[in-house]
Amino acid sequence: RSAEGNAGVLAYTDGVVLTAHGKSDLLPGISRTYSLVLPRADQSLYNMFIGAGTYTVTARPSDAAIPSERRQIKNAAAGTLLGQSFEFKSFDQTLVLTGTLYKTLPPSPTFQTGLALQAFESANGQPLSQVAIVQSNGAFELYVHPDAAALPSLTLIATPRDNTALVPTKSFVISPVPRTQETLAPLELGNFGDALPLISGRILSAAGAPVKGATVMLEGAVNGGGSFRSRTVITDMNGIFGVDLLPSATGHAYTLTAIPPPESAAGILQTQVRAGLDGQGKPALLSATKDEPRSDFTCPSRVLFTGTVLNPDGSAAVGVRVEATATAPLDMRPVPTSIATAVTGPSGLYTLMLDPAWYRFDYVAYDPKLPRKSRVVRVEQTEAEVQTDAGTRNDEYRLSVGRTVTGVVTVRPNSDGSAMNVPGTPAANALVRFYRVTTVEGVASSLLIGEGYSDQNGTYSIALPSSGPSTR
Repeated sequence: RSAEGNAGVLAYTDGVVLTAHGKSDLLPGISRTYSLVLPRADQSLYNMFIGAGTYTVTARPSDAAIPSERRQIKNAAAGTLLGQSFEFKSFDQTLVLTGTLYKTLPPSPTFQTGLALQAFESANGQPLSQVAIVQSNGAFELYVHPDAAALPSLTLIATPRDNTALVPTKSFVISPVPRTQETLAPLELGNFGDALPLISGRILSAAGAPVKGATVMLEGAVNGGGSFRSRTVITDMNGIFGVDLLPSATGHAYTLTAIPPPESAAGILQTQVRAGLDGQGKPALLSATKDEPRSDFTCPSRVLFTGTVLNPDGSAAVGVRVEATATAPLDMRPVPTSIATAVTGPSGLYTLMLDPAWYRFDYVAYDPKLPRKSRVVRVEQTEAEVQTDAGTRNDEYRLSVGRTVTGVVTVRPNSDGSAMNVPGTPAANALVRFYRVTTVEGVASSLLIGEGYSDQNGTYSIALPSSGPSTR
């Protein structure tokens, strides 16, 4: 890591955070992220170990006046040494943009404080600067990467520093991009209105029962051209929530998202609603199309997914843990983030409450000799099933005969290649995973088929299917 100035290239020894984010080249669909925090050091060298894959590596200096640098690493292979240097631009090389951020402009200008400002490429959203803090007088100073001068435009995004603040986020497109240091025309956040504190509503199930423990969040356009995202709140035992909002922009509505807890029969709800004042001048949620208060929101029912797990000989598999992890959306619906779990009973039966989505089902048997099985399932309801509150039923799945794979995990000493036969040190408590690379609905995918930990001697023993798992 180095900094470049008028005196040439100088060692950069202040703090740096390195982040490598990408995907495995060996396992399709598996993302990987590695981070390395370097405090102030006596030299500008670093070592960072990453798995095989393709990455975007970002080096972020501790000094916010120096833009971050990015590098692409393609097809990084195990056992190879990659040289990846970063040269941070000096102050006299960066594009410095100064200006003032107002809430409203003259005749009565009001400064907007408590905001952070950052520059991004308009086309792909890549950051061009670090975050700058808007001062109490609305002034800001943004150090932008010099590559921005070659772009047709860049976008400045102002966001509140406190996620509980009742201040919107707003984007400002700067075109053409200044080629040298320049003071921008004043930026106006707009008259987004007065706060609407503790607007309440109630989340109900399809049967009309209150949904306790649901997370609720609202996001939408506000006056002035910005957008506002509320903090996430939780419903109480009566299904009631209270949230602070800004008035909806004229002709626009918030999107309300309510996510019931995994054990609830109520499913994820997304609906349109406006925030404003009711007929008595009190803060309230209003219908998206009418000036009528709206306080109750009814969730759809989740799909009742019932199945049976069988042993390889066809007998009921008891005590099998079934995990359903949502992997992709259906019909633009929200993707559930929690993992639904169940354990098979005496007859091998299990029941899960699921929102419509694509799921990866994992079957983990109590018997360590039976291997883990995985498959991908589309879970949805037909219109008739919605009307009758029915779901997908009588799903049957059979475990396979296992084969045990054993081995030893060691850490080989780093060397210059002259000591390749030196035995490694046993790696205790290492997580070992086996995947099957396959195709699911035409997409290259990786399915987990076995995992375990090494013991104090680095030894592991994992049951794997004798044949590849089904993907449907």
